[in-house]
Amino acid sequence: MTTRLPRPDYFNHPVVAPYAHLVNDRTRIEAMDLFAPLFQRGWGDWLRIGQAAFEARIDGPGDETLMTLQREGVVLLKMDGAMKARIRKLVSSKVDAIEANLAACDGKPAFPDMHARLVKADWEEVYDLITRALADLHVFEVASAYVKKPLRIRQLHVQLNNEHETRLRYGVIDADGLPARKSDYWHIDGEIWPNFKALLYLDDVTLEQGPMRYIPGTHRNLDAFETVARKVNDNLKLSWPHFLSLPDALRVHALFGPFMTGEEPEAKALLDREVACCDEGKDLLLFDNNGVHRGGFVRQGSRRIMQILFEPAVSKRQSRPRISAAFWSLIACWGRTCKDSLRRQK
Repeated sequence: MTTRLPRPDYFNHPVVAPYAHLVNDRTRIEAMDLFAPLFQRGWGDWLRIGQAAFEARIDGPGDETLMTLQREGVVLLKMDGAMKARIRKLVSSKVDAIEANLAACDGKPAFPDMHARLVKADWEEVYDLITRALADLHVFEVASAYVKKPLRIRQLHVQLNNEHETRLRYGVIDADGLPARKSDYWHIDGEIWPNFKALLYLDDVTLEQGPMRYIPGTHRNLDAFETVARKVNDNLKLSWPHFLSLPDALRVHALFGPFMTGEEPEAKALLDREVACCDEGKDLLLFDNNGVHRGGFVRQGSRRIMQILFEPAVSKRQSRPRISAAFWSLIACWGRTCKDSLRRQK
C-alpha cells in the first residue's frame, strides 16, 4: 500500500489564503519555470538511488538494529557513557552560547537562533569521538546497508530548545507533550539522499524536554512523485503566490503539519501512530528522515541535542536518469495552455 501524506487546504489556510488572488497564468508559468529544473534533478536522484534497502541483512552485529530501522523507521541505542560525557563537556560552551542567545532574543526565535554547526577543523576531537562511538555501535554498517552505499559523517550540529522558545513558537504544551495544534511541525526532510540521520541527546530527555517524535511506517512504500515534489518545494522556498500557482499534484510540501488543524481524520490517524523517542537510558536515535517526524516541544527545562549528518564515504559523480519525454510533454502542454490564455487576455 502506497504511503501518501496529508495535503493541507492551502487556499483556505489563514496564512496562505490572502495570497490566492495573486494567482494568474503568469504566476503559473513562472512557478513551473522555477520548479521543473529542481524536480528533474530530484527525480533523477530518486530513480538512481531509490528508497532504502528494506530487505538488506548484515552478517554480524548490527543486524537487529538494521531490522528495527527497516520496520519502524527509527531505532534507539545507547552511546558509551564516557565518550558521551567527553562530547558533552567539549560542546557545552557552544550550547551555552545558544541558550544565552535565546534569552536575549527579542520575539519569536528562528531556527538559526537555536542551532549551530560545528566546523570539523575546529572540532576535530568531537568528530573523532562521534565516529568512534558510532563505530562501536555498528552504526556505519547499519547505515551503509540501509542506504546501499558506504557513509561517513558529513557535519555535526548542536541545538537547544527550551520552554521559553517553545511557548513562543507553539503555545502551551499539554501533558502528552503536544502543542495546541496537534499536527504542528510534522515534516519529512528535504534531502533526497542519504535518507539516514542520527540524533544524540546530550542530556537526559523525557516527555518534559520535548523528545523527537516519529510516526513508524511512514518511511515505507512512499509515492515517489509526491515525495520528490515535497522535497523540491522544501528546498525551492517559493513565494506563496508561486506555490499556490503550482498544479494540484505539485502543491505539496515537506513541512505540512502547521497548515493543518490537527482535527482532520488523517491527522488523527497519524497522531494515533506517533511515538515519543525517549526510552530510559537510550540517547542515540537513528532514523529514516523520509518518515514523518518532529520534536522540541519542551514543557520543562531544555533539550540539548547533536544532529549527525552523513554523506557518501566515496564521492563519485554519476549521470542522472532523464525525465521521460511524456512528462516533459505534459509540462510543455500545460505551459502552452497558460500562455494561450495570457495572449487572449491581451
